[in-house]
Amino acid sequence: MICTRIGSGLILVVLAGFFVGCFSSAANAGVVTMSSDDYATLTGYVYCDLNDNLICDENEGMIPNVWIILEGVTEKGESLSRKTFTDLYGEYVFKKIPVGTYSLTQVQPIEFINGLCNPCGTVNDLAVGQAVQSGPDKANKYVDIVLSPGDVGVAYNFSEAGLKSAYLSKRDLLSRKPPVQLIPEPGSAAMMIGLLLCGGLAVKRRPRFDS
Repeated sequence: MICTRIGSGLILVVLAGFFVGCFSSAANAGVVTMSSDDYATLTGYVYCDLNDNLICDENEGMIPNVWIILEGVTEKGESLSRKTFTDLYGEYVFKKIPVGTYSLTQVQPIEFINGLCNPCGTVNDLAVGQAVQSGPDKANKYVDIVLSPGDVGVAYNFSEAGLKSAYLSKRDLLSRKPPVQLIPEPGSAAMMIGLLLCGGLAVKRRPRFDS
């Protein structure tokens, strides 16, 4: 915690890098605080969905190092934009989001074939927002996510249908066990996609509790 006197009888308080409040040093002064309950959180993950069932099955896996962008407008009319990567488990999280309306965008990883559109995530067990189902952002964006103080949004997920053939080496295909499965990509010739996270990326898994 950092306490800095900024004027006669006024003290600025900063805790863990976030503004907490400004209050008078007088004994009867009111204290203005902003706790974690004043903010919202959004989470999700990126996964390989070889069978298009919108579930990360045991023979599939999570995809790390994918850009996720949070954009929107706070209730005060201020624009907000943040970026993060998915972690080793394919998960991402945005914390300390002010009350407002937001979108989440996955920057499509160039190595992968875009997957199907996932169901919209939930905030406090209720579906909030819309998944974009057409246009250039199809299956890569959620919009109209309205957040209130203390909201926790989960399962804003993105899926990929498999690696593009250009990113699979011949040696990788011949050495893979079980053998590579042929999966047709719409509008092109059949593509060779590995069953074990399609191409040798490290598979990291842990139990999931969202729906």
